Amino acid sequence: MLDYLRHIAVFSRVAEHGSFTKAAKSLGIAPSRVSESVAKLESHIGLTLINRTTRKIALTSEGRRLYDDTAGLMDGAEHSIKALQGTEMQAQGSLRISLPTYLSSTSITQAIGRFVALNPQVHIEAHLSDRPFDPIEDGYDMCVRAGHFDKRKVKSQELDVFERAICVGKGYLDEHLPLAHPQDLTGWDWINYRHRKRSYELTSRSGKTTRLSIEDEARLQVDNIEALYSFACMGAGVAVMPLALVERGVRDGKLVRLFEDWTLPQVRYSAIWNDNSRRQSLVQILVSFLADHLSTRQT
Repeated sequence: MLDYLRHIAVFSRVAEHGSFTKAAKSLGIAPSRVSESVAKLESHIGLTLINRTTRKIALTSEGRRLYDDTAGLMDGAEHSIKALQGTEMQAQGSLRISLPTYLSSTSITQAIGRFVALNPQVHIEAHLSDRPFDPIEDGYDMCVRAGHFDKRKVKSQELDVFERAICVGKGYLDEHLPLAHPQDLTGWDWINYRHRKRSYELTSRSGKTTRLSIEDEARLQVDNIEALYSFACMGAGVAVMPLALVERGVRDGKLVRLFEDWTLPQVRYSAIWNDNSRRQSLVQILVSFLADHLSTRQT
């Protein structure tokens, strides 16, 4: 039985790293021994746990189930050993994380860079995409998500909020009539960001509210925030973007912010992660660092 516990531990490393070679390096053994250990585990169970190709590996449904069922046990054992050694809070290991591209030039990426600089034993592989990822289904150790998500499936920690603003390219604005109220934007061309809803509630400084719907006016739709920014700068239409991006365009003389006396609801973003992950301890250290860094920036 002890032999198969060792095989499960090796299998877990392969599942985490997505590579026999990387797993071998993390364990300090030869790749052939890693492959042999996984093969013996598969033979004992009578099931294929990992699909192997010349380019990559992928867990089978049985392999994913075994990893999910045993990762917590492995993590708990490792955590207990480190606690006895007095090193349970030492940040070390590798993490695979995802962030939306609209956070690529914000304080959170600066904080991640700072975390890596302060912890030389940590390696982070960061994927930036506006497609909403799931830490369980997509195999990430941690994802940063904006808006709502199912908190029953994952652990989460709110990190920060960001402001949004309405903007338009200078060339487009010059060709249209002056604006007095947000509803005057009805009939203007809009650029829609497909990961967000198509109606917006605005609140004036005096407390009045109005709702804009761009269902019929959106002639262009994009799935990437940088594309949204580029098209807006080109004068393709009106857009709603993070305030930091709008301010960048204003500084560069490419965008004009509209209706500064009206505000959109803030967007909250959080770190989410699988509570069965074997790397949960490192994820929690990173999340705590990010939350502290971002809260300090706000004060």
